[in-house]
Amino acid sequence: MVSPNSSNLAKDEDDKQSQNNHDQTHNDQNEDTNAAPFPWHLGIFDAHCHPTDTAASLATIPTMRARALTVMATRPEDQDLVAQTAGEHSIQDPQSLFSSAPTTAPA
Repeated sequence: MVSPNSSNLAKDEDDKQSQNNHDQTHNDQNEDTNAAPFPWHLGIFDAHCHPTDTAASLATIPTMRARALTVMATRPEDQDLVAQTAGEHSIQDPQSLFSSAPTTAPA
C-alpha cells in the first residue's frame, strides 16, 4: 500500500535535485575565468525591465551600466509609477545613446 504522501515526497526530492542541478550549472558558468569581460563599452540597452517592482531598485537606475532601459509595469496599478520613473530618468539627449563614451545616467 502506498501512502498518499509518498508521491509528494518523491516530487519534493525531484524538485530538490532539479534545483541542485540548476545551482551547479550556474556555479560552473560563473567559474569561467577565461571569459572575456562584458562589453559595456558597446552600449547595452535593456529592452525589458521592471524596476518598479522593487522600490529600492529605482534609486539604482542612475548607476546602472545600461545606456537605456525600457521600463514597464508588472501590474496595471503600477502604470503611474512607470510613467513617473520615466519622467524622472528620461533621456535628455538621444544622441548620447549612440556615442562611444560610456554613460552613467541611463534612462
